[in-house]
Amino acid sequence: MKSDRIVILTPIPFWHPGTLELINKLRENNLTVCSLDIWSLKFYDEKGYYHNLCPGILKGLLLKLYIQLNRRRVIKKIIRKSDIVDIQWCGHYYADYMDVIKKSAQKVIATLFGSDFYRNTLEEKKIQSKIFDCADKVVIGPNMKEDFMKYFSSFESKIEYGQYGSVRLDLIDELNTEKINSDIRQKYGVGLNKIITTVGYNAKPEQQHIFFLDLLMLLSEEEKSKITLLLPLTYGGTDEYIQTLKEKLNILNIDYLWIDRSMTTREKWLTDKELAEIRVISDITVNIQTTDALSSSIKEALLAGDVVITGDWLPYKIYEDLDAFIIRCKKEELLKAYKDVVKQYHIYQMHTFQNKSIILNFASWKKLVPEFINRYLN
Repeated sequence: MKSDRIVILTPIPFWHPGTLELINKLRENNLTVCSLDIWSLKFYDEKGYYHNLCPGILKGLLLKLYIQLNRRRVIKKIIRKSDIVDIQWCGHYYADYMDVIKKSAQKVIATLFGSDFYRNTLEEKKIQSKIFDCADKVVIGPNMKEDFMKYFSSFESKIEYGQYGSVRLDLIDELNTEKINSDIRQKYGVGLNKIITTVGYNAKPEQQHIFFLDLLMLLSEEEKSKITLLLPLTYGGTDEYIQTLKEKLNILNIDYLWIDRSMTTREKWLTDKELAEIRVISDITVNIQTTDALSSSIKEALLAGDVVITGDWLPYKIYEDLDAFIIRCKKEELLKAYKDVVKQYHIYQMHTFQNKSIILNFASWKKLVPEFINRYLN
């Protein structure tokens, strides 16, 4: 049976920017793509229009009840027998609906992002196994296999490797000149002689900002004077957590650039250009979140020429295998590693020059889109 469409099951609005980028890239290759959020019953159609499949008059408990009672009906209505369904973000809660998804589609693909595996409890992983059992293919990051196989070895024959690209990679490459770097620093009010250190990439406690800020309390005043901290906090977390971070920063005596959600909206997403700008002006990136797979932020930091310092518990050995320069260390070694990079920043920076071509070859959409198409159509 010839495929009619690719239907991506994922939260809408798209919480991961790579989802919409992928849809647009697939459409540029003459594929028909739409997306369905079975949890809110929102639909992004083949022409790029959003639809709320719930009656607009329903609110609160009535809306929740309507969604619960009509979820299976909507799945059957939207998904056609000739469709290829890609579940992007395999939360264990999909397990209850895998029977109807499987019966409704020609092919089902389960695409793990990372946190939907690493942050699951053992009980949730047991429930999640039904998703992989029903799927024809299970897509994981190329650095996830060893961890995945500890729990799901029976699905080894279904495993394929994949990751998202990022349109920001090309934008970062374009903006990453000395003149533009200087202009962006002036725009954000950051001194040209400061070593800008990016800490995490959202406001979730799992980024372990507080742990790192506590370590910085141990720096000398001379070391602190060289640094400007950059904290992108535009999504995730709670207002209470963000307030705690602000209180920590205010007693730290280190300059900082605070990028958070606006005062009038719950979430303020940065544009691609704004995200590219903060990558370009950053000199060091510290990523010590509790779990990860292959987040776009690390690839963007490596491409931008940052000295990237990460926890050795994160599955980033793949970058070392690609011969990219990245510093991986234990928690107790983090302060020493960071102090050494600050002290000898220009020496460390020279080691990053090779990262640009490595990352573009590894993670650009130009390379990855054909892999998605092959996965869908073969």
